[in-house]
Amino acid sequence: MGLLQLVVLIFITTADVYADTPQPDIQQLITDIRATIRDRLLTMPPVARYKWDNRLPIEDLTREKKVLENTVGQATAAGLEPAYAVQVITAQMNAAKQIQLGWFQRWQLSPGTEKMVPSKDLNTEIRPAISTITERLISHLVSLKAMRLTCQHVTRLTEVPPTLATYSDAWETAAKSLVPSGLNCT
Repeated sequence: MGLLQLVVLIFITTADVYADTPQPDIQQLITDIRATIRDRLLTMPPVARYKWDNRLPIEDLTREKKVLENTVGQATAAGLEPAYAVQVITAQMNAAKQIQLGWFQRWQLSPGTEKMVPSKDLNTEIRPAISTITERLISHLVSLKAMRLTCQHVTRLTEVPPTLATYSDAWETAAKSLVPSGLNCT
């Protein structure tokens, strides 16, 4: 067997192996990321209700520090650059505070309307759910970093879902953090 035949054989064998390796579908990943961010943001009205009922401030820097420390650990364990994970989760927390502030302002203007939002326990119900969602988001980020995003993908990723139309500013805060630096789609 000549050298050229050997190279062709190796190329064909490698191509077959690569073709059989499942590649993540970027469209499905974007759908999953959008759903995960949506799920996280939709937990914020009950967070706001708990804080309102218990006269707690919206911003809890001690809690945020703990969340970011956990994020660094999860990112490191998953092989994701911790700085990117912190950037994204910080944006998620900022978006969460935007939603909570909106609810606080609404309730200040219309006392009694807070009963429109379900009352759940922050520590036993809401935070465990948020932690699970955050873990899911970090897992998605690992997959996202392995893909090459185009401006078309970014447009779809950052488009406000109809279910969050009233939280469009918060969605923008949360979603724009996912866009890799250096990708200019404006």
